[in-house]
Amino acid sequence: MREYSEENTGYLKKYILPVLLGILALTAYYMLIEEYELNKGDFIGAILVVIMLVIELINSQDGPKIPIPWLDKVFQYYFGRRDNNIVKPGFNIKNYVDPESFVISYSKSKLGFNFLGLFVMIVLGEYFFVRDGLYVFSAGLAYVMGKGLYRNWDELGDDTPKIVMKKDGIATPQIGFVKWENIKLIQFRDTSSSETNSTNLDIFLTEKEKWKHPEYTIMIDHLDKSKKEMTKIITEYRGIKPGNV
Repeated sequence: MREYSEENTGYLKKYILPVLLGILALTAYYMLIEEYELNKGDFIGAILVVIMLVIELINSQDGPKIPIPWLDKVFQYYFGRRDNNIVKPGFNIKNYVDPESFVISYSKSKLGFNFLGLFVMIVLGEYFFVRDGLYVFSAGLAYVMGKGLYRNWDELGDDTPKIVMKKDGIATPQIGFVKWENIKLIQFRDTSSSETNSTNLDIFLTEKEKWKHPEYTIMIDHLDKSKKEMTKIITEYRGIKPGNV
């Protein structure tokens, strides 16, 4: 009975309460629109904003997440960190940096350009929405783009190398240091689609059949070294040209 009660309490907190709060917020806003004869078109914006906030509340808690595919793509490509954030415990990639290392980090110029573009989009969007009385659309834009600006700013301040290539192996914060002979395959993978245009670098390890799935993957479009530069170093150090998929 106790386990059943705890399970239901968790379900109520994770799903039911955020949904009820969302419905309450929409009801209150609709009453304001009716009473003060506000722009009813803005209620559509209110619905979208509330849905995003409810999902945000749900996803911020432990347990299954509710994906928003289009928003996830936007955050991942423009705002989110472009690699796996799970860092190997106790590993410090900076210890592998020396004068002979080939160090790959985020490109500050590219991230700065993204940050400036996002800022301009927010200013222009806020101006037009507020001018037309679409205040909730304005709030929604501020929420999405503001979150993106925060993530982009976080990347701009990150001086941790993403990859360090050495003559005897390769290091990343996620998999630690791996000798070249323990790597089954390194490939550049084109992930271009109608929504994005990007390239990933995948590393497959030999241990315990790990090579069947990438042990490490990172979007290289926002790094400070090009695919051509990385290919040259990998070929020189590993003795085999990286694959292309």
